[in-house]
Amino acid sequence: MRKFRITIGLAALIAAALPGIVRAQVAPGVNWLKNPGFEEVGTGGSLPGGYTVGGNPKVEWVKEAHSGNYALALAPMQASGNWFRFPINVPGGPPRKFVFSFWTRTEFDPATGDSPSFYLHMSTPGFVGAGGSFPRTRFRYLGEWTHIGGLVTSDINTIGWFRFILYTTKPGLRIFLDDLFFAEVTGLPEAEIQKLLAGTTLTPKMELASAVKEETDYQPGNKFANSSFELETGCGWGIFGGGKLVPVAGGLEGGRAMPAERLWYQRLKLRPYRRHTFSGYFKAAAGSSANLRVEFLNGYSDGYRTKQAAISQDFKVTGDWQRYNFSFVPPANPSGNTYTLRLSGRVLADNLALEEGDLRPYQPARTLEHGISTGRDFNLFTWTEPKELLLQSRNYGPAPAAENLTLTIEDYFGREAWRQSIRAGAGAGTTAAVKIGLPDHLRGSLRALLKDGSGQVLNEQIFAVVPPPRYPGLRPESKFGALVQFSDANLYLARALGTKWSRDHWSFCWYAVEPKPGEWTWEKADEKLDRALKYGVSVFGVLHGTPAWASEDGSQGYTSRPRNWSEWETYVEKTVGHFKGRVRVWEVWNEPQSADFYAELCRRTYAAAKRADPDCLVIGLSSTLFSGGFLRRFVELGGLNHLDEVSAHFYNYSSGLAEAFKKYSQLLGGKPVWNTEGGGWGGSTFYSTRPDYRPERPGVQQVGHFYTTVCSLPEARFQCYYWNTWPADYNPGFEYSWTFIEHDSSLKPEGSAFAVTSYSLDGARPVKILSEDALKIHLFERGSSALAAFWWEEKGELDLELKFPRPAGGLVRDIMGNETPFRNQTALNLKAGRDVQFLEVAGMAAAGLEPVLLAAKAGRETAAQAVEVKGGPWSLRPTPGGETYSANRGAAPVILKDEFYNLGLMVTEKPNVRVLAGPALQLENENDGFHLLRTLKPGPAALEIEYRYRVKARPAETAGQVIFRLAGRLEAQPGGYRLTLADGSRLSLEAGFQIPGGTLKSAFGFESRNEGGNAQLILPVAGLPAGSELRLNLKLVPEP
Repeated sequence: MRKFRITIGLAALIAAALPGIVRAQVAPGVNWLKNPGFEEVGTGGSLPGGYTVGGNPKVEWVKEAHSGNYALALAPMQASGNWFRFPINVPGGPPRKFVFSFWTRTEFDPATGDSPSFYLHMSTPGFVGAGGSFPRTRFRYLGEWTHIGGLVTSDINTIGWFRFILYTTKPGLRIFLDDLFFAEVTGLPEAEIQKLLAGTTLTPKMELASAVKEETDYQPGNKFANSSFELETGCGWGIFGGGKLVPVAGGLEGGRAMPAERLWYQRLKLRPYRRHTFSGYFKAAAGSSANLRVEFLNGYSDGYRTKQAAISQDFKVTGDWQRYNFSFVPPANPSGNTYTLRLSGRVLADNLALEEGDLRPYQPARTLEHGISTGRDFNLFTWTEPKELLLQSRNYGPAPAAENLTLTIEDYFGREAWRQSIRAGAGAGTTAAVKIGLPDHLRGSLRALLKDGSGQVLNEQIFAVVPPPRYPGLRPESKFGALVQFSDANLYLARALGTKWSRDHWSFCWYAVEPKPGEWTWEKADEKLDRALKYGVSVFGVLHGTPAWASEDGSQGYTSRPRNWSEWETYVEKTVGHFKGRVRVWEVWNEPQSADFYAELCRRTYAAAKRADPDCLVIGLSSTLFSGGFLRRFVELGGLNHLDEVSAHFYNYSSGLAEAFKKYSQLLGGKPVWNTEGGGWGGSTFYSTRPDYRPERPGVQQVGHFYTTVCSLPEARFQCYYWNTWPADYNPGFEYSWTFIEHDSSLKPEGSAFAVTSYSLDGARPVKILSEDALKIHLFERGSSALAAFWWEEKGELDLELKFPRPAGGLVRDIMGNETPFRNQTALNLKAGRDVQFLEVAGMAAAGLEPVLLAAKAGRETAAQAVEVKGGPWSLRPTPGGETYSANRGAAPVILKDEFYNLGLMVTEKPNVRVLAGPALQLENENDGFHLLRTLKPGPAALEIEYRYRVKARPAETAGQVIFRLAGRLEAQPGGYRLTLADGSRLSLEAGFQIPGGTLKSAFGFESRNEGGNAQLILPVAGLPAGSELRLNLKLVPEP
């Protein structure tokens, strides 16, 4: 191992290595990029020119270039999580314009359709690129060199990420890049800009020319159930954007028809290379003609921004019923994704068919079709209401028909909750119906499955049974918020689930309420707000959205800055004043980027808002701990003097969520925190018969964990936003994101979990968090009852035995609302799993339940925190969950924890904790790309710490950090630092790191920071090549 002492600071080294190079002095029209044609070939995994990659793409230089000797080939080796980053950094400021272009081609397998794909991603919200002037198109199936190019623009926000996101359906297929070009063109004549863009396109022809001939092994049958809409149930049909299917009279042969506007069918398996024919009877809903578009969206080739699918056909529909059809051959479908039918047009539809082969006379999927429905909005019941299903049978045959059926109800946990045998049928050409009462014990999200005699599922309907809202009216002290669409239907759902708050990001925008100078329009906002209040949903508004006429650069949007502070103050004062008494809470801006601008904005906004309504509550910042520099600068500027409370955007529950809330509040003067955006992945459909069903429900666990944690924290005001009652959007994939709603507006299990958590915890008084390791226990009180919410974050279940000091009674409620009562028991056995459960003990105070819960936990190995290593005056303990550790010298804290950012490996990826002879403590983390081993050796003379961070298979993400949080104050001294503890004792701290076979950097490369009574020692880490290892050493020695 070679060791060299470096005489320049590490900060300079890191700056030289960072890919985000600011080129403010490059002349307009001149390429910012070095080595744009990749003629300089890299070695040892390096990419000359400052480019970097993430994930594990294979990088090589190839001679099949567009120009010159070489091109760059990137072969993603995993389906996603890959990127290629450009050395581009655009500081925030006045609007600027750039030309970006590149030559590319891609490999693909014409037989299977497998292909890599990529799109341009720019991370700063204010950047008008991806999704704006430069579309977020996934480029693929480019068999020849193609010149892609367009304009991108920037604004006040700094652009730190400019990269291609890479995907593949088959590892090893390559993306070729050559002749990259990025130049500023701000102020250049349009003719010169067009010269730079000559020959480029943003809409390249991407064709999969299949080498496989069309197959003719057609399978008979109509793929659409309920294709004539005679049954009440959806049977797979839904409305884009949400809504209730409402058939109308006047269909063929006196039957019913369905309005086709925004009608969709979820989801279809289309076999590639087989001819498919779509047909249907349509007529204009009004007038003599109308336009109709029929599309089949594929989850791989048609993203959520798709305006027109690859499989698409337009028709001009007349005012009379006529049959329209078209045929198509689906291409290879490498991801095996399903297709979604989407209809658009003001037409009526009847007798639709999709079948393999050529056009045939219309036939339904079955001669005798059956459907089950609830007749309820959102297919939702409450515990106290009678529950029933409607079973309908439609006979398309010439004679009466009936068959034996079985109706089963399955609950969220996959258990059969109820079963009934039924004989159902109808007369020739008629529809018959029967109502079926359901038992009262059903709770939570349920699926009704109607099966024929062979066990085949004929129809499936999702429905839910949730608790009645504990507080039907307004409850501003509640912490249960969600994003709500302010229609009567969705507000009804919000109230039913116990939603008490919603953030209105749009209605109070400046450009919405004053579109022209002095022209104030309140009607839409008034209508939405009054409707929300009627349903018991409080609304807080966001003050932002400068109109074009009032912005400093002529733009209009959420990040547009006002040109004149007096105009901004007038907007604030009039808006807050108009809604006084109906809206009390106002958030200043959304996710600001500049602390200097935002501090002044808050000063101006606070004064204007208080003039209009002295009792209003002004909140702001909408940030996270990752924006520590921004937050500290805001505090230094006195910004907290102009906010009553603060807002945050914490997404996705993790075991450190409670700590994050506390630290955020502490950093911001101890002010309460409104989490105005947050959420977690919603999970798949709950329809088990759909090809895209997945049984895992991480969203249910996220809902329970997140809201329980927020309810436990005095620092947290409420949790709002991205778990929402918004209907499924215009795209098939939206239901996989944040919504509580299925494609047919049925409630997903995530919605049921929200309702049960709200019912269980809203209004309960938080007492304390008893356990924060893998067994989570949160203690509350409601009236004279003690209440505990608990779950187990490891795999499987944890057995707990509760022993009461005297006979006790109460209930255990699971996340779906199923209740198990107990009476006069001195012992209670529980099984803790990943779903939250709620234990209520009647007549017992929280102080009485606390020792019972702690005794049940005692003796159980619930986390690594039970480990303690002592040596000399030192004691070391892994912290709850084992992600990090703390070190004390005697009773005095020394190391509070360590943290890692942007190094490709999360310490929450369950560490392996070991106690070694010596003694020593080891914590080990590993994933596919990285390995981290931390070894701590306490001794009588010193505490020695060694970190080994190894890059196994892919380059590390650049600009990462290792942070040591220390108790005390750091001062630089020759050869290291001096740490002064709170009790006045001092320790010498020596720090250095090595790259074997490379360089030893001195301690002077570290950065230190003191905040209050604590300190931070920070090591920046720039991109390490694959196969490298970083060794970091710390030594703490008590001074005499």
